[in-house]
Amino acid sequence: MKLKNLLAITLGLIFLNSTSSKATDDAQTQQLMTNPVARDKAMSNDPKAKQADAFIKNLTGNDPGLTEEAYSLAADVFANIVKDCNGDIVKMKAAMEKFMKNPDQFAATWTEAQKTRLKDLEDKIHLNPAKN
Repeated sequence: MKLKNLLAITLGLIFLNSTSSKATDDAQTQQLMTNPVARDKAMSNDPKAKQADAFIKNLTGNDPGLTEEAYSLAADVFANIVKDCNGDIVKMKAAMEKFMKNPDQFAATWTEAQKTRLKDLEDKIHLNPAKN
């Protein structure tokens, strides 16, 4: 599975399974993606989120640095969705559902810097001895 596909699924599962119903909780969602302690706590009672986390860790060879880099990219991309949907939670959920079904369309909305980060991360994962 391509990394962008996994990021789309992971981001979607984290966002869609959050109990948040307010666009003002966007920062909290981003914090969950970039703070391992908060993320682990939030995922502790969510089997789908745990599964998404396991996918990320498997892909990164359970390398903490690569795992955090993947979540950091997901949080950065999430900011695009918030902006594109003007913080409208209904539109954001619809966008995430759509992107989970079509990760290529999802990645096409990314900035060049985000695409470069994805490529760099894919290269690091490919070179990670734990994954070879």
